[in-house]
Amino acid sequence: MVVLIVEKLNIIIMNENKFSFEKLDAYREARLLVKQIYELQNAVDLGYIAETNLEKMRPQFIHISRMLSGLRNFYISELNRTISKPNLLKP
Repeated sequence: MVVLIVEKLNIIIMNENKFSFEKLDAYREARLLVKQIYELQNAVDLGYIAETNLEKMRPQFIHISRMLSGLRNFYISELNRTISKPNLLKP
């Protein structure tokens, strides 16, 4: 019983320590893509696979690029919206 409570508290603490960007789909997918690229770029360099296998990953590159562009555009629009609004709390 005590062990379960401690484990649950550890999970809660670990979840609270995550940075907000770590929760983004774009971050998680980009991280997986980096791993795949690394494994493929080393395999190609060592001659284990043909370079054409890299071309099969092109749709992932495009997908993640669009996700990151959309995220960037969202933050820019939010920043512009915030800047253009007068702060009613300041005297």
